[in-house]
Amino acid sequence: MNIFFKRLQYVAAVKKINQVDIVKGTGKASSTVSNWWNGNIVPGKRNTDAIAHFIGCDPNWLRTGVGEPFPGGHGNSIISGSKITGSQIVQSSTTGNLTFSDGNTEQLLVSTPFLVEIDEWLEEMEKDEPGFKTWFKIEFQNKFLKFAEWKKK
Repeated sequence: MNIFFKRLQYVAAVKKINQVDIVKGTGKASSTVSNWWNGNIVPGKRNTDAIAHFIGCDPNWLRTGVGEPFPGGHGNSIISGSKITGSQIVQSSTTGNLTFSDGNTEQLLVSTPFLVEIDEWLEEMEKDEPGFKTWFKIEFQNKFLKFAEWKKK
């Protein structure tokens, strides 16, 4: 399963750059960058390193998904720029369930059995595609910004 393009699109979104910027920054043909961007081909190590250098992300993470895209949290404006006021996500210490509260109402988000299923699935995917768990975590945090805020507490 090729998820390089997802990592490429993620770091590009964080740095607010597009395919044209990558073409200019790496000197590669627009058709080549388009193929990388759309998941048609995976660049080799030398090209991946050039992309990572231009974007300012970790080349190993871009290539494999292992580690963090921006070690030390640098450049992660999508997550760090989020603000939540008056709402919180809480994990029960007795059941493990996650609930969302806006101060007036509380809603069950995820029950413990579901979390166990997700964790088992992520472990299985990690065996087939090293770095998948890191990619999934980043995608999840981008989709659910309230989780990213809750995690910072």
